[in-house]
Amino acid sequence: MRTYKCATTASGRAARLATNTCIIHGVLLLPLLCSIDAFSISTAGGTNPKQPPQSASATINQAKQNLRQALKTSNYRSETEAVQAAVRELAELNAPSNEADPCSSPLFEGHWLGLTAPTFPGRIEGTPDDVYKFKLGRMSFNQFQPADLVCTVDRIVNPVIPINDDSDSDSDSSADDEAAAASLACFSYSFHSSISIATKCGNDLPALLISDAICRPWTHTNEEDCIKGRVEVAFGGGSLEPVKNLIGDEGYNRLWGETFNVVMDQDVPQSFRYDVERPFKGFIDVLYLDEELRITRGNMGTIVIAERVRKELAE
Repeated sequence: MRTYKCATTASGRAARLATNTCIIHGVLLLPLLCSIDAFSISTAGGTNPKQPPQSASATINQAKQNLRQALKTSNYRSETEAVQAAVRELAELNAPSNEADPCSSPLFEGHWLGLTAPTFPGRIEGTPDDVYKFKLGRMSFNQFQPADLVCTVDRIVNPVIPINDDSDSDSDSSADDEAAAASLACFSYSFHSSISIATKCGNDLPALLISDAICRPWTHTNEEDCIKGRVEVAFGGGSLEPVKNLIGDEGYNRLWGETFNVVMDQDVPQSFRYDVERPFKGFIDVLYLDEELRITRGNMGTIVIAERVRKELAE
């Protein structure tokens, strides 16, 4: 029987940081506005008149380095003061300059790899600081069984992909109607969590836990509710799937069937899915967004930091 292991280590997380730092990209999140021109970037000059002020790009790059260092020393937990201070610094440097929504920015879509620690409820304590374990039930709104299976989260990827819906289009619609539709752009905003399940037989079973969501511009008629950088997010379901590159492995398929008590009468292990009638709705505030980094704050106050990765590295 082959043993499948998937663990998160400090060195592994740091290696991903180093590997993807310069890659243009791909979890939960953040910046904003219409386009690159929709951001106002301020320069931070030194107080010493003998030293020339830093360029805007140099100032931002230094702020990013400060954030990465704060993440590393805080075990990638975004609630620490060091990380929050670094986030505020970047947010001020890349503050939006108008009322446009983040969904209209060409930088919004892509594949985003989470840098901050997972924030599922009910983290199992007593594990190393850089290992994040949760019960399968707590990670899936108690939709998947056995709910008491312990899962170690390796990484979370957030693909943000435009949704093209032409079902209500009218060939005779006016330019104003087209502009209105464009302003309400909709995106698939799912979270793909690569996990390792501790099975009852003692072997680890890699799997992919997907939380499906869509996001769209935050629209409200009351002026005080029209908050710059806010995006509405609605979670409508999810799935538990086998890892693609392990499908066909006899040992993996057998372990999948034993773990979830399903008869393996085919070469492809069975996936599981749930849907909800009324999606769970919330929002994110996009605090920072550029070609490589995104920072968001959710409606519960959780800050998520992610970096863009190429699609092939996100799968």
